[in-house]
Amino acid sequence: MYNNIFSPQKINSLHTINRLVFGPHRLNFAEGHVPGQRRLAYYEERAQGGVGLIIMEGSMILPQDYPYATVLNIHEPSASKSYALIAQTLKRYPLLLIGQLNHYGGQGNSEISRRPLLAPSPIPEINTNAVPKIADDNDLALLIEGFTIGARLLIASGFDGVEINVAQYSLLRQFLSPLTNLRDDAYGGVLENRAKLPLQIIKSVRQELGQTPILGLRLCGDEYAPWGGLGPQEWAKIAAYLCESIQIDYIAVENGSLYSSHKTFAGIQEPEDYAVIAAKQIGLAVKKPVIVGGSLQSPDLIESIVAEQTCLADITRALISDPYYPQKLAAGLSTKIKPCILCRSGCYTHTQTNNPIACSVNPRAGCEGMPGIETNIFKQDRGKKLAVAGAGAAGLQAALRAAEKGALVTLYEEQAHIGGLWRLYSKSQPRLEALIDYYLRMLRLLNVEIKLNQAFCAQHATDYDAVIIAVGALPQREAVLPQADMLHTSAVQYLHHPQPAKHAVVYDKLGNWQAQLACRKLATLGAHIDLVSPDSYLAALDTFNGDFIYWYEELAKLPIQTYKQKTLGRIFGAEIILHDQYSGAEELLSEVDMLIEASAGKENLNIYQQLLGSKINVLAVGDCVAPRNLASAIREGDLAAEEVWAN
Repeated sequence: MYNNIFSPQKINSLHTINRLVFGPHRLNFAEGHVPGQRRLAYYEERAQGGVGLIIMEGSMILPQDYPYATVLNIHEPSASKSYALIAQTLKRYPLLLIGQLNHYGGQGNSEISRRPLLAPSPIPEINTNAVPKIADDNDLALLIEGFTIGARLLIASGFDGVEINVAQYSLLRQFLSPLTNLRDDAYGGVLENRAKLPLQIIKSVRQELGQTPILGLRLCGDEYAPWGGLGPQEWAKIAAYLCESIQIDYIAVENGSLYSSHKTFAGIQEPEDYAVIAAKQIGLAVKKPVIVGGSLQSPDLIESIVAEQTCLADITRALISDPYYPQKLAAGLSTKIKPCILCRSGCYTHTQTNNPIACSVNPRAGCEGMPGIETNIFKQDRGKKLAVAGAGAAGLQAALRAAEKGALVTLYEEQAHIGGLWRLYSKSQPRLEALIDYYLRMLRLLNVEIKLNQAFCAQHATDYDAVIIAVGALPQREAVLPQADMLHTSAVQYLHHPQPAKHAVVYDKLGNWQAQLACRKLATLGAHIDLVSPDSYLAALDTFNGDFIYWYEELAKLPIQTYKQKTLGRIFGAEIILHDQYSGAEELLSEVDMLIEASAGKENLNIYQQLLGSKINVLAVGDCVAPRNLASAIREGDLAAEEVWAN
């Protein structure tokens, strides 16, 4: 069915076995700033899954450039041995291996290196306002030398080629773009000047490599900064200019700039083909193999894209959620591919916490090769009978993992459908619905008995060898004084049973999708909405993955009045008094006929406690233990299926 996806692609003198690419992304588990065993196991899992091309996370070429604490440095004394081990191991598989070289420039972090950032012009770094040092002639010479030496080491280590980063988080993009290059010397102004340093580096690296090893560029396709940055047409022109000047073997297209990082690793709100147009324009301009990125994962879409021109598809996040995507697709098992939902809650590692790579839907991503973690081989629990109470995220994953291991699983759900809390969210996000559908397909294939509209009770437990309790949290709300004359409900309860209101107050104590969904629903029903948050900014939890930007854009279009750093005070009749958290000032909201609270649930351990002390193995997991997020629920459900027989 997917002849184009599984056709080879020639790059220089080498060929990929298919058009699927595992692109460079930040992992945050470098060991001594060089690749270690954990990284090796992570990449090898995707190599086993059948991907055609792996491009490793970018390595910094100069000691002064420390953009994040766990960065890879090609200049470390132990680099040669570490990179060689990566190449030796991955070249056992029929794939091409590329190493990326980079300098973050003005988008780095001077607090780590304790040296000034380096940039073409003194444009402040957006997160810290650190003004970088303007790169002088000595800096430019060091950059050329650093990229050249790094390329030499990668090829000597056994890599098939080198990729130079001229896209997001790249000093070289900062030189090419008038958004960040305000110079008036030989390296600023017209394109030929702005491209001078990138060309000097590319030519030096090409000379070092010779004609045979692959030399690729990661190039920006759209900076999403129309007030001063470059769009697809301008970047296509730059691509053509660079390719006319020197032998470049492929171009990987990546969007975004220092002002639009949410467009580089886009979230659930973006269509998965949002980055295709820019890549196509560059492909038409250069007549070279182009790697199309964005959020690609749908096989039919990828097949149509690679059929149109010489290109490959970067499906990095799809391979994080399911390393065996290529293998399953080639075998005609696309319905068994676990879908990426583009939530960015684990794979978005560009945060101050430097969290190691993870995945909400794949609890073992980032843990490959670690003690106690099995990825593709399961212990067998043939014939053991397991009941799972609750078909939310934790229960679904527990049931799936246990059934894969051979247990006879019965899944109880008191609602008429599976999915739990996330079924509500899926009403506005089809990708979440696709994840729920995946679980349903897989559970049916594994002969899991699903009992809908049937709550699990302690009496059921006697029919099973073990029980996993995953019934989710109980909704909670603040107590309202008896004098209140308004409907008072939780966001979850409202989303289950929406109804119109004239003037609704949504009190958002979570800063996530629950209040947002309630606001959207109320707006469609014609309500005037006051959105109140105790935080200093709205959608506080969404700042961890960058999705708050999308919500702010939507807020500007909805009939919503926002109140920040406010808590609920006295509620009387149809009036609510808000308190400012810092000044104590009060503000009156009147004629309110509905109050909706988005707040954390509370533990729900009643059934679990009833079964404690019995002869039946019992575990409680997910939100019923402590309400958290989707990733925590799926991870605990997965672990529970491994641990339940040990009790």
